[in-house]
Amino acid sequence: MAIESKRVTRGHGLLEGMLARRRIDMAKRLIPASHREGRILDIGHGAFPLFLSQVEAKECHGIDRISVQAADEWARQGIQLV
Repeated sequence: MAIESKRVTRGHGLLEGMLARRRIDMAKRLIPASHREGRILDIGHGAFPLFLSQVEAKECHGIDRISVQAADEWARQGIQLV
């Protein structure tokens, strides 16, 4: 993926990256396969939509404060951010 970030979550601390990935894994397990043919909306994804970049779905959308340039870059990756 072209977009990289050392700070992919809003939390702080040594374990935040690992905990963020565990939360993503848990959320991904909770999404039934039948729902993956639809749309995923992540509200409050932050500057780096880590969850949307990792989840498998037909369409991925996010809502948060983000620059137009970042939204354009993510759109090229198939993730629509507003």
